[in-house]
Amino acid sequence: MRLEALDPNHGDSQSHEDGTSWGFEAAVKPWFLRGAPGFEIVPELIPQPNQAVLDKITFSAFEGTPLAMVLRDCGLSAFAICGVATEIGIDPTARHGADLGFIPVVVQDACGHGHAEAAERSLTNLGFMGDAMMTDQATLIGHMG
Repeated sequence: MRLEALDPNHGDSQSHEDGTSWGFEAAVKPWFLRGAPGFEIVPELIPQPNQAVLDKITFSAFEGTPLAMVLRDCGLSAFAICGVATEIGIDPTARHGADLGFIPVVVQDACGHGHAEAAERSLTNLGFMGDAMMTDQATLIGHMG
């Protein structure tokens, strides 16, 4: 998706000063709304009836969801994180979780990306800043057994 900003001072659209929109709202479309093709979960990972599903619509999974309350209510102080978008979702969620007092455990070999260099910078910075513990699948699974 490409979104170009419209300049209300150069006649591209109406300004908010007169009560109208700038005109670009129709170009903004969320990608992962419930029921949309991008939202579907692979069969191997379909949540069980006793598992909670929180809809994440921001960069951080903590923003706009009850995730922090759920983790605290369960008595958890750490969480493992992996996913498809290291530089867009995993990084901000890990940092936000650390800011809230949780210990993010980033499973590096279970993290995908949209931009390889940006994802590598995210993982390097998380490790450097100490915002998260970094691990791999084998190590995490070994500690769970």
